[in-house]
Amino acid sequence: MTGSPLSLSDSGALKFGHVTDENENTMLDLPAAIILGVITGLLGALFIRVSLSTGAYRKQYVNTPLKKVIECVLFAFMTASTFYGVVVWRQNNCRPKDVIANEEEFEFTC
Repeated sequence: MTGSPLSLSDSGALKFGHVTDENENTMLDLPAAIILGVITGLLGALFIRVSLSTGAYRKQYVNTPLKKVIECVLFAFMTASTFYGVVVWRQNNCRPKDVIANEEEFEFTC
């Protein structure tokens, strides 16, 4: 449904293309799904391992309110810089305006 303030067609929403009934899943999609499942499972296990080890470090060294605020600000800065850096790194990946079908879509550095 479009036209509402919080619809899925807002320009800030993530869009992964149009989904139609024409593109049905086949058995050829199963190996790709299994590979993606294994990779994301391993990444999840790695995330938990890193989270546990950094949690022990944080408990020992980040123990005052000032250190907690500094840690939060540094983490927010690093995260924002990483996301911005990826966009800037791919800035030469622009498409011509006539390829963009929806007028709400725009590209960051084009």
